[in-house]
Amino acid sequence: MQRKKGFTLIEVLGAMAIMTGTVYVMSDLHIRSMFRLMREREKFLKFYIVKNALVQQMPLLRKEFKPTKPERLEDENVVNQLTLAVEVLEPSAKSQLKDILGDQLALVQATGTWKNGPFDYDIKLVSFAQREVWLEDPKP
Repeated sequence: MQRKKGFTLIEVLGAMAIMTGTVYVMSDLHIRSMFRLMREREKFLKFYIVKNALVQQMPLLRKEFKPTKPERLEDENVVNQLTLAVEVLEPSAKSQLKDILGDQLALVQATGTWKNGPFDYDIKLVSFAQREVWLEDPKP
């Protein structure tokens, strides 16, 4: 009796199971990668917005500078709402940083917070800014 060349049903089903498992794992990894990329893009966009808020305060801190209260930004490019605040950080009296900064430099902090699903995210950027030098008018 001569055997026919080919695969048995069990061999074909085993190969199909292996192929199905491989395709499932590959698609799951691809979807995770896409979601991670979207999350990182959103973080980058919000980092850019917070950086711009900080840079707007950089040239000179005016006498009338008042910290911004947290405000919500709603933008069509921003998926989730971003709460943004800019404030001047004053070092404590005992800190050596107070001597270094003097009256000419200030620490400015911009904070952006948002919620994405069950997670809360925040970005804090701190930078030095030059204070405006207030010279007293010479008395006549």
